[in-house]
Amino acid sequence: MKREDILNTMSQQVQLTEYWDDLVKENKIENNRHHNNVMYRNAFMMASREYSSLGITDIARILGRHHATVIHAQKYHESNLRFSKTYRNAYRRISSHLADMFILEADFSEFNGLKDENKQLRDRLMNMSRRNRHLIMESKFHEESISEMQKKVDQLKEDNYQKQMSLNMLNKKLSSIAF
Repeated sequence: MKREDILNTMSQQVQLTEYWDDLVKENKIENNRHHNNVMYRNAFMMASREYSSLGITDIARILGRHHATVIHAQKYHESNLRFSKTYRNAYRRISSHLADMFILEADFSEFNGLKDENKQLRDRLMNMSRRNRHLIMESKFHEESISEMQKKVDQLKEDNYQKQMSLNMLNKKLSSIAF
């Protein structure tokens, strides 16, 4: 694992722990099996799975649970969303908060890669632009050369025509003198 990935994971773990602690205080979530408490824990686990890069063991550790609890929550996620209003509301609220918290980080982490790719594409574009300008200038030079050569060809044709006419006249005079 890269150092950056380790720091990102640690940062997410700290952020999720702080957020969970705030949720516990705000919603009076207790460490027991009452329905509302279980639904909040499960909603937090599933939103954490979706929006963070933490594994199930790390998520379970934040809640003081075993990783199998996260697997169990994942197994019943769809049915909880469908049938439990408490779960659905908690999941939406927690997901929204985590999306704001982690999607921005994901965008910034991708930013450097995009920045590098953008620089490469810009350099490539600049090289292609230089080459294009060079080819345009070369093309203009060749067009001018062709134009000059065409003028010379036209002049030579005219000269050839004049010489041919003179030769024909001389041949006529020569034939009239000889006979």
